Amino acid sequence: MIEFGPLDLYDDDLAQAWVDVVNEENAHRQGPLAQQTSVPEMREVMERGTDRRQTFAAWWHGRLVGTLQTITNVHDNLRTGNLWLVVHPDHQRQGVGTALLGLAERTLRELGCTRIHTHTNSDAADGEAPAAFCRHHGYRETLVDVRLDLDLPAVLPEGEVDPEYDIEVAVDELPEEWLEDRAHLARRMSTDAPTGEIDLDEEEWDAERVRRQWGAHGATRGIEAVARHRATGRLVGYTDVTVRPATPHLAIQADTLVLTEHRGHGLGHAMKLAEIRALTHELPQVTTLRTWNAQTNTHMLAVNKALGFHECGFTHEWAKDL
Repeated sequence: MIEFGPLDLYDDDLAQAWVDVVNEENAHRQGPLAQQTSVPEMREVMERGTDRRQTFAAWWHGRLVGTLQTITNVHDNLRTGNLWLVVHPDHQRQGVGTALLGLAERTLRELGCTRIHTHTNSDAADGEAPAAFCRHHGYRETLVDVRLDLDLPAVLPEGEVDPEYDIEVAVDELPEEWLEDRAHLARRMSTDAPTGEIDLDEEEWDAERVRRQWGAHGATRGIEAVARHRATGRLVGYTDVTVRPATPHLAIQADTLVLTEHRGHGLGHAMKLAEIRALTHELPQVTTLRTWNAQTNTHMLAVNKALGFHECGFTHEWAKDL
């Protein structure tokens, strides 16, 4: 019999069992280069204060076989909830996912959410079983992202920086003088990046929120490159990479943005070049750099492929109105 209920991630044994299910499913879905996590990393994310998370689990004969987190925002888009649902590969297609999904929807509805946003990963463009599961339960696909990997160390193309701009790099901590401009860039990232068929409000960012985000990295390493417009002295673009302790060989490139009014100067390419070179120098144990681009973002896909990235999978984003 399967039992469901809340789970305390500050209980070491339960937290490790929860993380084991997440890691085993990731490895099942993505192979040897799958992202992995750890108990300290899970707690670090929960303690950042950028969102609120409730954690649940499913047990079968005393064994933890399914995990769930409901995620709600604290700064913006307060009516949009997120969920993270994982079922162990040996217990899929047995109703565990359906039961956890029902629990997630009830929980988010009680918290005042009117919409759920989530995502699934697969090696195939059609999204495979996770996509079929979402569609079966009334979720609509809003965006498809292409997952790309770059093998490191890489032979990188030469790149010249437009003389109107400078490229600067920070490792593990952002300079205080960057923070106000970085907050502006983060606000723009929330609306300028492709979001597909889901409308989200602009996120509320200030210097303190940027400082907290970077200060909460703990053992996670971070590298960021920015573009500075010489005439105004303002930051007009950024790209960042993180490397987590559970996967020291894998770097994750999340955000890349150039303000619309400064595009067309090769800044995305220049920032990424600087970032990759810094990553190779600072963290030589990293053998893979991973990023994602919306299928519709043909420009950034072209930039990444010119740098040597190759396609290796897909992330499908989903939404459901409650």
